[in-house]
Amino acid sequence: MTARIGDLALQRTLTGASYLSQSTRTLHFGLGEFTSVDSVDVRWLGGDIESFGSLAVNTVWEIEEGNPLPREIAAVAAPAATAASATDIANMTERERIVAFWEKQRAGMDAFKIDRDIPRAAGFFAEALELNPEHEDSRYYLANCLAVQGQIEEAMLHLEKLMEINPLSHRAYKQWAIMQAMTAESPEDLEEANRALERSLEINKEETGSNLVLGQIALMRGDIDSALQNFEWNTGTNPRSTGGFYLQGYLAWKRGDKQISAGFLEKALGTRGEDWKPEGTVAEGDVAQRMHKEVSPLSIYWEQWDGGLDPDLAFSDLDRYLGQDHPWS
Repeated sequence: MTARIGDLALQRTLTGASYLSQSTRTLHFGLGEFTSVDSVDVRWLGGDIESFGSLAVNTVWEIEEGNPLPREIAAVAAPAATAASATDIANMTERERIVAFWEKQRAGMDAFKIDRDIPRAAGFFAEALELNPEHEDSRYYLANCLAVQGQIEEAMLHLEKLMEINPLSHRAYKQWAIMQAMTAESPEDLEEANRALERSLEINKEETGSNLVLGQIALMRGDIDSALQNFEWNTGTNPRSTGGFYLQGYLAWKRGDKQISAGFLEKALGTRGEDWKPEGTVAEGDVAQRMHKEVSPLSIYWEQWDGGLDPDLAFSDLDRYLGQDHPWS
């Protein structure tokens, strides 16, 4: 989705996976001093683009594919500031500062993992960082919260700061690279994401998720050999990688090897538990699902895959997406 204000274009992406067991379906645009947007453009999963006129700010709007009239859900009041002032912090003793920090940090983790209240969690992590700007977990989880809410640029800035605090933080490089790839607007953006992932792997060679994302970026760039190599490395060290098997199945399908492709789909299906449901369905006990889901440039396609073993059906949406013209092509 793109919100336009004069020559300024603000972009947000909605994926099929989240850092929590249920993904937010709300995209947030921080407008600063602007009081209106000129237009809103939406690129749907199938590739169609719909344009909407100026929409009121400080409002939640529901937009449906094929419906030209957005529906106003609710007006949103600006949140009240709750953070301690710089004067309050300066007047704290070291012990008081430590106690206050851990109160905020633990409250943030509870809001994030138990209550699944992302905006509230983000507020607690931000307050914790005012008390201890060098704390890695606070900054990492704040970045994740901001990303879930669509504030990608701000999230990436926090990850860059985390890289400065700890140049050996592989998770900072990996998450920054994923966000960079998912919002890429040029081949150079994808190359920067690729370099950050390679750095993540240099720091932690046992972290197989970086190979999976490297393969996705290679696939987006049309480098099939590199994509296949990374997917094979990924599943060779992580036999529970749904995405790794699914994407190997896609490459086999593109080669015309439907039987092999179906075999990879069967392996991908085997990585999922008995209670697995396609993304978007609701099942009893969802609260017991993972609190932290990995999200990556192409993960929406295997998350929404219904588990069927017909390659033509399993890969049609992914193939359509990769066949379109993109800014990073």
